[in-house]
Amino acid sequence: MRAELEVVAGQTGPAYARGVLARRLARRLTDQGGPGKVRDAVGWLIRRGLPRRPDCTDVRCDEGLRLDSGGLCETCAYRVADRRALRRRIEADVDAGMPGAPLAERRVAVEERLRAAVAREAEQARVRHARAAAERAARQAAIAQVRAEAEAAERARRAVPCAGCGAPDAAGLCTACATWRTTEGEIRAAALTAAAAQADVDDLGDVARVVAQAESALRREVEEASARVRADGATRDEAASLARLIAETAVFTRRRSAVALLARSEVATAEADLAFAARMRSAHRYRTRADAERAAAEAAEQARDRTARYLLAERLSVLRARWNSADAAPTHERRRPA
Repeated sequence: MRAELEVVAGQTGPAYARGVLARRLARRLTDQGGPGKVRDAVGWLIRRGLPRRPDCTDVRCDEGLRLDSGGLCETCAYRVADRRALRRRIEADVDAGMPGAPLAERRVAVEERLRAAVAREAEQARVRHARAAAERAARQAAIAQVRAEAEAAERARRAVPCAGCGAPDAAGLCTACATWRTTEGEIRAAALTAAAAQADVDDLGDVARVVAQAESALRREVEEASARVRADGATRDEAASLARLIAETAVFTRRRSAVALLARSEVATAEADLAFAARMRSAHRYRTRADAERAAAEAAEQARDRTARYLLAERLSVLRARWNSADAAPTHERRRPA
């Protein structure tokens, strides 16, 4: 009963499933002649009471009634109407072909032709169903083939060794090498940030010198930390993750140092002085001059920090535009722990 209740709930919704199933059982008990005619309640429920009895191909049909609405099944109504129209056409043909025949003979002829027409329709339906089943099987086979090809391609992709260390089944790049690649990018970002604050961005030689020094120092720190943790038993992935963390931290600290350095530049100082003067021109809005000076100093510091961050962003933009890591980078060896 629970399984049939779930089937009905799929058509009517859980809130109405119990009522629909109860009406079905009551209707079939009535057709049976009442509860007194049922001798084996379990057998009757399994074979006659619970199963849906569709009169058509609609999954919502149960003995000509819609499960979802409780009304008449439209598909069944169309089917009955088609049968009646077919009977009328056959009767008209028989009357035209047997004008003087007795009524009993015409009825026999009508029934024979009707049975033949219904048999033809059944055969046509069987052919359609067989064709649909074949098409469905072909689609399923095509889908299975595509899925198998995709799985084979995925297996082949995963079987490619790592381009960095040669580890098998790494899909071209193992986790450790991918992490090291990200670490190299973070090292370069940290070095460029240092160059944006300390070097003349229009002088590639000066930029190359600062970048080389910053990269060398950070790479040495990364290598030493990786060697220590590997000596303590860390895996390659763990050592690579530590290296990435060190590089990311270096980017943050280099950026903070660059902002602090540029905040002391002439441009940032001039912006701070302008902000201080602008706020002091409205000193009359404050209760005391000390309050006005504190507000002006705060505005000046905000302007200084904002200007420093803007200068850093501008310098980094110029560096990224003029600095090609493949051609203009210093020709020092970029080592990486094995």
